[in-house]
Amino acid sequence: MEEMLDTFDINGKFLGVQTREFCHSKSPRLYHKPVWIWIINDKSEILVQKRALTKKNSPGKWDMPSAGHIAAGESITESCIRETREELGLYVNQDNFIYLK
Repeated sequence: MEEMLDTFDINGKFLGVQTREFCHSKSPRLYHKPVWIWIINDKSEILVQKRALTKKNSPGKWDMPSAGHIAAGESITESCIRETREELGLYVNQDNFIYLK
């Protein structure tokens, strides 16, 4: 099933829901929201991973271990929890996150 994403104009006004494919097409003239989850231990070390060589964007490059799109209708927290589970198999709750802007 295709990922569905909330879309916004340059000022953050909600425009509707579009497919991920449409949002990543050339010049869609709209925006969608991502999340990046950085995992930092008590020694202030940051977990990184090398992207698979089969990835479309930045194959073989170092990256944070968990990131993705905020699904249509999903909150930032729900997205962070889901992405951490999908990418790393870790079940976390909202208290595990510190939000940065």
